[in-house]
Amino acid sequence: HEREISPLLHRRALFADVRDFLLYDLFTDEGWVNEDVFAYSNRHGNERALVIYHNRYATTRGWIQLSCGYAVKEGDGRTLHRRSLGDAFGFHADPALFARYREASTGLEHLRSQKELVEQGFHVELEAYRCHVFLDWQEVRDDGARPWAQLCAELAGRGVPSLDEALRALELRPVHEALRALLDPVAAAALAEAAPASETPERASRCSALLDDAERRATTFLEAARRYAPAAAAGAPPVAAHAWTGDARAAAGLLRRRLEAALRLPALEARFSTPWPEEARAVLPTAGSTAEHAAGIWGTLLAWCALEALGRACDPADSDHAAVRLFESLRLREPMADAFALLGFEGEQRWRAAARVRVAFAHAVWAPGAAPLAARPAAAYAWLDDPDVAWLIDKHEYQGAHYFRKESFERMVWWMALRALFAIAAGPRPDVEAARALERSLAERLRAAEAAGWRVEAFLEPTEPPGRARN
Repeated sequence: HEREISPLLHRRALFADVRDFLLYDLFTDEGWVNEDVFAYSNRHGNERALVIYHNRYATTRGWIQLSCGYAVKEGDGRTLHRRSLGDAFGFHADPALFARYREASTGLEHLRSQKELVEQGFHVELEAYRCHVFLDWQEVRDDGARPWAQLCAELAGRGVPSLDEALRALELRPVHEALRALLDPVAAAALAEAAPASETPERASRCSALLDDAERRATTFLEAARRYAPAAAAGAPPVAAHAWTGDARAAAGLLRRRLEAALRLPALEARFSTPWPEEARAVLPTAGSTAEHAAGIWGTLLAWCALEALGRACDPADSDHAAVRLFESLRLREPMADAFALLGFEGEQRWRAAARVRVAFAHAVWAPGAAPLAARPAAAYAWLDDPDVAWLIDKHEYQGAHYFRKESFERMVWWMALRALFAIAAGPRPDVEAARALERSLAERLRAAEAAGWRVEAFLEPTEPPGRARN
């Protein structure tokens, strides 16, 4: 009652007036009238409502088009009239016009062609004793700027939580498909297999072919993103290509160089003073990774490289912020998670992997090996308030304090070091000093977290230089 009936009572004017009230027969798909279905429409100003109820323990489907006959006074007598639903709602048989509306009990939005509603009526499927109340009817036009016709055809009457979101997903489909192609499981598995192999002419030729393929797919992805990236205002047309200041092909070349460095990461581990811990091996490629586990890791590395290239193609001067902005506006989280599922990530792990990719750019200033900040505190450690970070490090509350999990934090610290690892591995020979410096930076972060007792509040307490008093 509270969910379905009470909200309608607040709109009783839409149901109380009788001037535009019409009853309808439901003609089944077989062509006979189902007397167990009660359907009526009403209007109040620009508001419209269509109510359909099935009063039988059975299922049925059919069309609502013509109203039952009603008497209209004409001169000294009365004439029986019937009206169509399209006429009652003021629809037009224009193929470019569509009606969007909402089902009251589920909150789902639907889309129908006005031409179909005028010429054929409203098709409905009803379960036993099911009632539908369709409200908030609005007219939209497919003028070529937004593909309402294509969305209507794909939904085929099915409801969605938001038509605007569904339309945006449709508009961004070329970007999402290009991203899925770049994160192809076969390509990730091939890179995983090639990485730990001994250096031979055959391996070099194979790696070159894999990198060529990745660069080509990355170019396709970046060009699609550049074409379909939305403007700042929601629902606005895509931005013009000249709004981007970077070069897609140059950014794809950067992705290739990153992958070349990534192929050397298993060998780079030997340059560290101690073997990498299990938490590092969980997110980075190592010589001892199993084939199945390595393919998933390489999929996330590909995604990292793709997002970096995306930011560089959009705004080379501020590529990390551009990458995060486009990650959100292009809705890349879901297609990325879908690709990770094909790489073996199960359940929420695929969403954690996608969040990890975003976090690497959203908080790049904190990453081990990043340029030191002028001051330690708030700005650099604001990452702890990011919901993605909180989830990744298992932030939780206990007795009024907030804690994070040691293993999860260590895993994220190693993941955040990926850019620094790429820089070291990119040289003709790994820089041992740079590797040891990064190793010390990683250890410092872990020691600081341990000294804080894995408690967020203690971790955020500023550390002042010797001799300087706190305010």
